[in-house]
Amino acid sequence: MGIPTLKNDNINTPAPSPPAALFMSRKTEIVSTYQFLGDSIEINFYDNGTIDGDTISVLLNQEIIISKKRLGLEPIHQVIRIPQGSDSLLLTMYAENLGTYPPNTGILIIQDGKSRNEIRFTGNLEKSAAILLRRKK
Repeated sequence: MGIPTLKNDNINTPAPSPPAALFMSRKTEIVSTYQFLGDSIEINFYDNGTIDGDTISVLLNQEIIISKKRLGLEPIHQVIRIPQGSDSLLLTMYAENLGTYPPNTGILIIQDGKSRNEIRFTGNLEKSAAILLRRKK
């Protein structure tokens, strides 16, 4: 007797990974809009207030770019390269847990060249916070 196989009629459409599937089930609230000029931006995430074990994943246009990282005093750092021709992107902070003191809260610092912006965000198990990134024209 061989190993059972699953029939997949649509080979070109893979099932979403569990984090992406969970992400799609939550409401997304755009909490801020940030205008950028360059071809890349730097993002840094910190816990907001008491360090209580808040953990987040971060998605850029529904693609996970940071997975299950704990917010703290040291930044979660990422450089985002902006694809040519992209005028707007959606950066979403997905709460993996609520920490000791709900809800999941954090601070996002965005740097674009000399420009620096600080954005506070809050998420829970029903809602994710998002930032709309738009190219300044």
